[in-house]
Amino acid sequence: MKLTNKQQKEIELIKFFIPNDMKVEISDEDIKKYFELVEEGKHKHETAHHTMRPTNETTGYGALLHGLIRRDINVTMYAKDFQEYRHYLVEIWCEDQGFPKGIEELIIKKLL
Repeated sequence: MKLTNKQQKEIELIKFFIPNDMKVEISDEDIKKYFELVEEGKHKHETAHHTMRPTNETTGYGALLHGLIRRDINVTMYAKDFQEYRHYLVEIWCEDQGFPKGIEELIIKKLL
């Protein structure tokens, strides 16, 4: 199956978030079906069927769905954590850069 660069990157990212106990063979048909779901809204009626299976019965399509769910949850958590701790992260970054104190304070104000 020929994928665009964007689709290829999405599949690689989704595969990263597939749980280790769900590492199954993912066919071109599974990938095609995944993009039909996320891009065209097809196969919605099958989603629960594939995500509710025991891990030892997971299909390639089901594994992609689990990866999608886990990706969305993790990205949301990363963004929330960043918002909560961004002040500290900016301070640490500024300290690592070795800026003079006055410049550091100015940068922190501008970034936050």
